[in-house]
Amino acid sequence: PCAMAGGTPAEVAAAAETPMVRLPAEALKRTARERRVVLETLGRTVEAVKGSAADASRPPAQRAEELRTLLAEIRGLKRTTQDLNHNEEQYCQRARARLDYLAGFHPFQPQDVVKWNSKRLDRMLVDHLLRQGQHQTALEVAERAGNVDLVDFEMFVDAQKVVAALQLRRCDAALEWCDRHRSRLRKLRSRLEFRLRKQGFLERVRAGDTHGALQYARRELVPLLGTHEDNLQEFQQATATLAFLGQEDHPYAHLFQDSQWRSLVELFNSELYRLHNFTSASLLAMHLQAGLVALKNPQSFHGPAVSPEDPMAVPAFREMAKDLPFAKHVHSRLLCHITGEVMDEDNPPMVFPNGYVYSLRGIESMVVRYPNGTSVVTCPRTGELFDTKALQRAFFA
Repeated sequence: PCAMAGGTPAEVAAAAETPMVRLPAEALKRTARERRVVLETLGRTVEAVKGSAADASRPPAQRAEELRTLLAEIRGLKRTTQDLNHNEEQYCQRARARLDYLAGFHPFQPQDVVKWNSKRLDRMLVDHLLRQGQHQTALEVAERAGNVDLVDFEMFVDAQKVVAALQLRRCDAALEWCDRHRSRLRKLRSRLEFRLRKQGFLERVRAGDTHGALQYARRELVPLLGTHEDNLQEFQQATATLAFLGQEDHPYAHLFQDSQWRSLVELFNSELYRLHNFTSASLLAMHLQAGLVALKNPQSFHGPAVSPEDPMAVPAFREMAKDLPFAKHVHSRLLCHITGEVMDEDNPPMVFPNGYVYSLRGIESMVVRYPNGTSVVTCPRTGELFDTKALQRAFFA
């Protein structure tokens, strides 16, 4: 999105939404690989059937039993192929829906901006709900908005199962996920599998199983040391805990704290989004933060009294904006209600007795001068008539 910051709103949105096409494309590639394996297995099975039928040296009963076994295998392969066909149809349908959705950004028509933003907002809301684990609510919103094919429910549901297992101090589901995506995770130089294996080692140390921990380290941890430059140092720290068995206070006690499991959940979510080229935060949160940055200033955020109309008066927005930088322009510019020009030293603000402020040029354009030398001006907001001598110039602090 940053690279497209100079483009039209549609181009910026399309750049942010493009990763949504990645998942169905990857699923189609995975299905193609599975289909190739099925076809290769089917070819071998057919050859076995031919060989069994042509072998007259064995008893007919034995050949009949073998043919029945091979026939059952072929039927199983047929069911697998049918499942693959069904999955491919679903993935193609999703890919088409997402391509149509992205194509709707071009050409961008200003008159369609409300409808365009409404559709994007629905999708961003569903994505945010899924990231928060609110799957049923997300599904209801997606069905109501008619954009079920635009969101990857399966990915988030599977991820929630992994997170739930980690919260129960189990690494098996996360390790299975790593195994399914091993090649791509290695290209990303991911440390997730190493961290999971390290936690498995530490749990064995916690249980006092020194022998089992050492065997586990040789089998699972040592082969992963070369995948990242930081792995060796963490491996040394983890194995150093063996020297402090039975002690609660030692330099590596933090490795046994509950925070280690929470960090694994955070790392898994981070790697999940990185693997699929998703943003680390939801697009809804990013859009809200971008708006809050433009609105945040010291007066509205830390002032003694915040106007109820100021978004910073909303507790949820204040919490979201607390770590965001202040807007670049801290001081507001004063614009004349009459002319729309900026009020400054060359066009100073003038205060009416009723408290309204207008620029000098704006007032001069409305002054009515009488033959007796009196000059009056009407306040455009209230309709009150004032002598120009009653106006006072305001000065910038």
